[in-house]
Amino acid sequence: MAPCVAPEIPEGLSPLAAEFWGRYAEPVASAGRLSAVDVPSFVILAEMWAVIQSSLADIRKRGTVVSGARNGEPVSNHYWRALRDAEAAYSRLARQFGMTPESRARNNWGEREEGTPTLADIMNG
Repeated sequence: MAPCVAPEIPEGLSPLAAEFWGRYAEPVASAGRLSAVDVPSFVILAEMWAVIQSSLADIRKRGTVVSGARNGEPVSNHYWRALRDAEAAYSRLARQFGMTPESRARNNWGEREEGTPTLADIMNG
């Protein structure tokens, strides 16, 4: 069987999504879970990861409670909602690409030919 090669990084990804693509596309493709037809879904996964990272950065910087725009009263940082929504979308898509232990176990994706590196082997160098 010919080795799977990750599709080229699409144009227009945000910088953080491009970082995600560069880090994970090749191992996921090598595991047989990313091909050209999967690019739109993997782009969404990468962009959701970017939203998660950006939201976490804002929450770390400004905190979970911030001053409200109208009267300066304390309000919940709106990035909490963005974080929660992006994490939910990310989790659903990550399962589709076998990027969670549960999804790999449920689909017997842990079985492989002798000598073939696991996704963890690939990602850990």
